[in-house]
Amino acid sequence: MEKFERVLARESMGEVKAVVDRSKEMLAATLSGDEEKVAAILEEVHDREIP
Repeated sequence: MEKFERVLARESMGEVKAVVDRSKEMLAATLSGDEEKVAAILEEVHDREIP
């Protein structure tokens, strides 16, 4: 699992890294009860084209 996390942390992963980072932000916002941030992230991700 650690190797997988290291690979996803590389800047060379481009858009995949951005999606993973946003996912972590959304989880943190969910756990802290910040519904406005969760909604904003969800809207942004929904409108984004993922390769």
